[in-house]
Amino acid sequence: MLNPSSTGNKVLCFKIPNVNRRFTVHQDLICQTSNYFKRRLQRHRRPIFPADECCICTEPFNPTLQDLTFCTHCGQNMHEHCIDAWERVPRNVVSGSKCPMCRARWKSPRHLSCVNIETELDVEAVQSYLDCMYTGTLKEVSASIPRNSDQFSLVMLKRWAVASALEDAAFKAQVLTALFANGRVVIGIESVKWAFVERKCSDEIREFMVDVSLTGIESGWFKEMGKRFPEAFVSQSADGAVRKWRNGNNRRGLGDVRRDWMRRVGAGGGEGSGGGEGGSSA
Repeated sequence: MLNPSSTGNKVLCFKIPNVNRRFTVHQDLICQTSNYFKRRLQRHRRPIFPADECCICTEPFNPTLQDLTFCTHCGQNMHEHCIDAWERVPRNVVSGSKCPMCRARWKSPRHLSCVNIETELDVEAVQSYLDCMYTGTLKEVSASIPRNSDQFSLVMLKRWAVASALEDAAFKAQVLTALFANGRVVIGIESVKWAFVERKCSDEIREFMVDVSLTGIESGWFKEMGKRFPEAFVSQSADGAVRKWRNGNNRRGLGDVRRDWMRRVGAGGGEGSGGGEGGSSA
């Protein structure tokens, strides 16, 4: 695959419906991990491996030093300067350039693409996603936000919503790792309203929140939570509890939830079954 430092020279601008701002990122970079943009912009592009070479000059690819392009029909990669020279060959100038591999009429990928995303997303969460693309590191949450708090969980869940909307499994795994890093995940009223009342996230995130909440369940939990939390959350939590316990499953700790969800997103997971302080509804 392309080296992470190889951003290419094609730019993507995308917009979300809830803000009057366009986000800008290098297309080749974001298409490496976002299946959403890969499908929209580079659906047919073939992956690039270390042994691959340009089909025109037969020289190896070095994306760090040379710009690459690809055929939008067959997906074959090649040096951009090679296809530029190919298009200047007299016979191609007269008859029109064709891909050296598939012979389809050559159509250069756009150097600037604009995409409108239909899903509303948190602006700061989107920005943290783009920052992570270029640095490889998840941006730290403000030090003013306590780590074992619903406010912290909400920040991370909003980032998860970005990962889900843009179909980026790598970013999702980083977010989940950060969520579990403090040994306790707090699911409180603000994150529940965001997920279950405003419906600002996917079913997957709501399922996760219920899983975490059930690790801290005690006698009288549903009666107490029913007074404080939205009905949709309490109802889904009750359904989840009945389904798990009816099947003979023992009550799970946060370590179990962490292990299962990290495996689910393909990021490995924690060892053992009981680690961590647990989840809670605050």
